[in-house]
Amino acid sequence: GEDGEPSAQQIYETTTAAIRDNDTETISAVLAGIDPATLKLAAEKSREIGNDMFKRGQFQGALEQYTGALTADSSVHQVWSNRSACLLALGRADDALSDAKASIQLAPRWPKGYFRAAKAGIELGLGSESVEFARQGLELEPNNKALAGVLGAAREMVCLLYTSDAADEEDSVDLGGRRIIKKK
Repeated sequence: GEDGEPSAQQIYETTTAAIRDNDTETISAVLAGIDPATLKLAAEKSREIGNDMFKRGQFQGALEQYTGALTADSSVHQVWSNRSACLLALGRADDALSDAKASIQLAPRWPKGYFRAAKAGIELGLGSESVEFARQGLELEPNNKALAGVLGAAREMVCLLYTSDAADEEDSVDLGGRRIIKKK
């Protein structure tokens, strides 16, 4: 850039590398000297690249891009949601749930955050919490098929858990670690 200011591309490369290496000092140093408009631009660029990578199934790369976007601008609820989906795809349901909750906090009227939280909750075996997230999302968007589907899955999980607690050996069948009571 002009007068020795780093370009958006240089900032982006430096922060992405720092994020990948979890180098918080570099991140802070890089961000300290950047005007907010440039930061916002870098965040948008990282988000776009992350979205493209996610669509191609390149979840680790997308995760780095979304993390870069959040480092530059943590106020965008969609990026938290996208990173949640990414983390879930990478088998990191705990982190996915945290990001989904961050998205909900920033945009409590946006149904997709609740969808992400419910999906992550199901992965973690949190049936009743997932039912609650899905319900909250459906209150905002009653005809959302994805939310309805995740609510069904969460309710099923709650039923299975209650059933498994009640089951005794002779009257139950094992379905992949969950005991289901046989009808007599």
